[in-house]
Amino acid sequence: MSPERVTVQMPSLHPWQRTISEHPARFKVLAAGRRWRKTSLGVLKCLETGLKLGRAWWVGPDYPRATIGWRFLKSLSRQIPGAQIHEADRLILYPGGGEVQVKSADNPDSLRGPGLDGVAIDEAAYVKQEAWSEALRPALADRQGWALFISTPDGLNWFHDLYQMGQREVPGWVSWQRPTSDNPDVVDAELVQAREELGELVYRQEFLAEFLDFQHLKPFRREWIKYWGGDEVPKPPASEMLIRAGFDPAISKRDTA
Repeated sequence: MSPERVTVQMPSLHPWQRTISEHPARFKVLAAGRRWRKTSLGVLKCLETGLKLGRAWWVGPDYPRATIGWRFLKSLSRQIPGAQIHEADRLILYPGGGEVQVKSADNPDSLRGPGLDGVAIDEAAYVKQEAWSEALRPALADRQGWALFISTPDGLNWFHDLYQMGQREVPGWVSWQRPTSDNPDVVDAELVQAREELGELVYRQEFLAEFLDFQHLKPFRREWIKYWGGDEVPKPPASEMLIRAGFDPAISKRDTA
């Protein structure tokens, strides 16, 4: 007797989510802006592996952030007859033997354990590098499992190194850098307002997913400058001096336009 067909109502994927999901590379690195839908992409990848009788982990930097993926995973898994949700272990067992577990990377040694068919590392830029190199990467070896690194950048740390591996076309690796605007639910007016409120540098990192080295950027932002707006300069009181100073606030060629 053939197994009963199970229909799960999955969230729709926007075009870039679909492109990344369907890419055949084993190791995928996605630097994407806030509200891009990174979490849903990673959870769906884990769920797919669990339903194919594999073992996948969803790993967050700490338990509070890992909870976001856990809630989404549970809401999808409740549609599957026979799925067993173990709240204490953040583990879901699927009919046939597949499983997905949500883990925290705050203690990398806790990630040592069974072999994995796949792992999605959420906010990878904020996860300790040894969680990958000493625990998760070895766990994928015997099953030749996949890995998906998803995050908004946080400077030029190890997540940036992984991104560069994909850009250099290291065998098995591929990487993308995608802005928040890929998400059709985020309207242009919201992005314009965020740029005005947050300033250029923060916007470029959090919404354009750019890798920025804040320690070596020039110390001025364009939005810090107050323009007088006229040719006449007010005369200071007799007891004070007026000092004129000029400086270049640009932090890239783009800002000099």
